[in-house]
Amino acid sequence: MMTDEQATQAVWDLMGHAIEGRGEQAARLLAEIGADSDGPRMYGICCAIAEIGKATLRQLYPHMTWGPSGYMWAMQQLGPGSPADVWAARFLVAYADGDKANANALWSAATAASGDEHVDSICALVTTVAGLAITALRKKRGEA
Repeated sequence: MMTDEQATQAVWDLMGHAIEGRGEQAARLLAEIGADSDGPRMYGICCAIAEIGKATLRQLYPHMTWGPSGYMWAMQQLGPGSPADVWAARFLVAYADGDKANANALWSAATAASGDEHVDSICALVTTVAGLAITALRKKRGEA
């Protein structure tokens, strides 16, 4: 099994590939991470990916106030989405809101799904967070 440091680096590399449009490399690395990880490690990997998403949301919306008396995140699906896309958005929102109970429940639901559905959900989380990061980069460059 990867060390914690190796897993952390793998997540950064995974997200770098996804953000830079290197889908094959991202898919290969995600498969390696998945093959090397047990359930709790993969939950941690998903939380690390969601942490990147949370930081990106805060970068996109710096004027918002967060905390007990502040805002909560919500994401709206603008078109038909797959169950994996819905799961990814809900997991990211639960994590970003600090709703550990809901994040854990969503993780449990994903692990109870078929192998393909579970993998699709994790891939959708990577894609969702990468999309947010791309939007943030474009905004920073004045392109959005």
